[in-house]
Amino acid sequence: MIVFGAIIACVHGQNPKDIAKAERGPEYANLKAFVGAWELTVEGVKEKGSAEIKSILGGRFITEDVKVSFGNFNMDWYGVLSYDHAKKQYTGIWFDNMGNTTKSDTGDADKTGRVISFRGEHAGNAKFLWRIFNDGMKAMTIEMFTVATDGKEMLVMKVRGEKK
Repeated sequence: MIVFGAIIACVHGQNPKDIAKAERGPEYANLKAFVGAWELTVEGVKEKGSAEIKSILGGRFITEDVKVSFGNFNMDWYGVLSYDHAKKQYTGIWFDNMGNTTKSDTGDADKTGRVISFRGEHAGNAKFLWRIFNDGMKAMTIEMFTVATDGKEMLVMKVRGEKK
């Protein structure tokens, strides 16, 4: 098993010695701040939503299971986030009930580690930006933007979360 793990790690561009330390880096502490059950509010919407964020695979990844309401429409999304040591970036994949595409992106944290910004493209080359803020494990804000060809960010949705 150890040899198999080392082979897999080399194929994926990671030093086998780094694998055991992976979950202990500051990048994983930044993600760990989001782990837990959350009550969500969407700006301008009365109904509350929820998020269940879990740490998996020894703290190397977190999963998001999110449900938010927009009055007549309930949006569900599922995501998996991590930090890629080879790319030196956060990575994320998301899919939701608004379509049948998978969104993937990479991101960076600010100097405090409390703001992680993910950038990517939707199907059809529409660029997006997600900024996820945490206040140290009790509250979070998710801002979702579309990014115009001139680089201007247009806020699409703002979700505030309070840890249950």
